[in-house]
Amino acid sequence: MSPDVRDPVTSRAKRTADTSRSNDRAQSTVVGVTLLIAITVTSLGLITAGAGVVVEEHARTIGMEATTADLTDAIDATDRGGRTTASVRLAGGRLDTIDRTVRVHDGSGWRSLEANGIRYVPNSGDQRVVSVAGIVVREYGDGAIAVRDPAVLVGEEAFVVTIPVIRGGGAVGANGWTAGGTDGRAVDGTDDGVVGGPTGASGGTARLRMAIDHADRSLGTGPFRIAIETSTPAAVERAVRRISDRAAASDPEADPSMSVERRRFAGDDHESVVVTVGGDREGHLLVRTVDLELEVTNGA
Repeated sequence: MSPDVRDPVTSRAKRTADTSRSNDRAQSTVVGVTLLIAITVTSLGLITAGAGVVVEEHARTIGMEATTADLTDAIDATDRGGRTTASVRLAGGRLDTIDRTVRVHDGSGWRSLEANGIRYVPNSGDQRVVSVAGIVVREYGDGAIAVRDPAVLVGEEAFVVTIPVIRGGGAVGANGWTAGGTDGRAVDGTDDGVVGGPTGASGGTARLRMAIDHADRSLGTGPFRIAIETSTPAAVERAVRRISDRAAASDPEADPSMSVERRRFAGDDHESVVVTVGGDREGHLLVRTVDLELEVTNGA
């Protein structure tokens, strides 16, 4: 056979092999592109989900800061007597009142005040804001920080402590939900004993209608002890130490002589931070009795 004449069988086999290789390459290309698209879509989904979590956490933090500032302003308003109204923004969750006891020892024995407190609990996350005895504490996870220190004044000749005492209240939620026991307060605990509580996250504004009465009680001559029941004793202790440091810095002659310890009183749900103020000062207890009514507006 002439070398210029090709075997038709061989030529067909070669064309078939070339076609097969081309098909394999095409299939490999399709598979590669498909995998690349899948990986890209998955990555974009993860990025979007991650960004959503970050945005949600940021919004939650901003909401907590607003609620903390509003509740602090509401406690500040108890310095004025008479009737007043305060507003607390709710980014979902609920605002309720809780049972807390404050005790004062004037040398002859303990006097108990059912001071109670106001608390904001969001629908999600591990943050909350609690006010007891004029202190406002922001809780987050296992930590807490006092953003409003107790109203305690220590001078060279006088000691003055101001305690808001909350009466009434109940609970209100951001979606317009309300509740309250026969005593006007929610039951303290993990779920506060409340059934069918608020689940809306649309926000709203809690109105705190307060009728405030002021009373000045003499404590005689020191030393004095104040016991504050709290679920965040470390934050309260730090707040008391700040007061002592400020008093020593502003009036070195005052010698505040303040010390703190913890004690569990019978019948209480939590430990108390016991503050002892030494010296022979004249003591005054200013009680701010607050008859509180809670309502919510702008809910879902």
